[in-house]
Amino acid sequence: MRVLYHHRTQASDAQGIHIREIIGGLRRAGHEVLEVALVSSDAAAVPAAADARPSLLSRIKQHVPDLLREFVELAYNLVGFVKLFAAARRFQPDFIYERYALFNAAGVLVGRALRIPVILEVNSPLAQEQADLGAQRLGGLARWFERWICNRATIVITVSTPLRDILVGLGVDPQRIVVMSNGVDPERFHGERAAGDAVRRRFGLDGKRVVGFVGWIREWHGLEDLVRGMPHWPAALDDVHLLVIGDGPARADIEAAAESSGVRDRVHVTGAVAHADIVEYLAAIDVALQPAATTYASPMKIFEYLAMAKPVVAVDQHNTREILTDGDNALFFPVGDRAAFVDAVQEILSDQQRLDAMSARARATIFERGYLWSHNARRVIELADAALQAASTSR
Repeated sequence: MRVLYHHRTQASDAQGIHIREIIGGLRRAGHEVLEVALVSSDAAAVPAAADARPSLLSRIKQHVPDLLREFVELAYNLVGFVKLFAAARRFQPDFIYERYALFNAAGVLVGRALRIPVILEVNSPLAQEQADLGAQRLGGLARWFERWICNRATIVITVSTPLRDILVGLGVDPQRIVVMSNGVDPERFHGERAAGDAVRRRFGLDGKRVVGFVGWIREWHGLEDLVRGMPHWPAALDDVHLLVIGDGPARADIEAAAESSGVRDRVHVTGAVAHADIVEYLAAIDVALQPAATTYASPMKIFEYLAMAKPVVAVDQHNTREILTDGDNALFFPVGDRAAFVDAVQEILSDQQRLDAMSARARATIFERGYLWSHNARRVIELADAALQAASTSR
């Protein structure tokens, strides 16, 4: 098939990874993809350990009045429509695949004008996010646009069931929504422990057991509480180290907690790491952490943890339960219960036989449940094919 992929993203961090992987998956399956975007997905990605770090454009937007920013986003529809319409006339796609952006109606407008199916990928409820941040002046209009755009797409893909429920609550037709979690490339994230040898040597982790976190570090992750709990663990866990793969505003708190708790030599913060190098860092850890998560997200790092055969200590909420299974490939703890978080890390490390079994189950999960970018690309084509068949029958 011929796929016209449209997005308004800067093609960096986790967003850029998602875009590149879907495009790559479609192309590897033999489909022709034309990308129409402000920034090509071939642009260099920012460090993956900063997967929640605001992009340069986002930081600039913080200093621009909200109303002006919203008018600029609305104005993009003119630019986007012209670019996309011209590309569609030239490329003659079978369908348009668009990554949803606030106020961006270009894809559905072009799709309706040219009678081309539109598959809309929604990764977050952007109108709600902006309102929650207090960065919105056209709130009613934003919600109207979100509902209107989703209801005019042929198919809407959401990355989690909680996100689907948010859209349905907004007034989006549930019949057009398909839930499709994020994925991983198992050939790249291969789980071979030897790949982490250099990182282990760099941080003095040879012969140690390592608990690891990947991401932009914020206070809400509670990693400083984990650090404060380490001195109180039994002697059998004295060889356990914490490797924080990333950077962020909570880094100073973690390092201060390590110093005051007397475990400075057991806590290591790497700083930002490029996504191209993330495999060797994940290979260096034994247990992965997902201590907090946006309730409607499909955290990409969870799939990378699983592919690397790392069992996960994770917050127990709907979207993490949608990906992980407690006692099988993960150990859950209640939302907001930091003492339980620390206890869960201690528990998972206290039984090596169980830990080894969970590691094997983690890797197996991505194949059993189809957490693969190639699987997602195949499902997109299946959805498009069904939409095209339905359209031809109704004519």
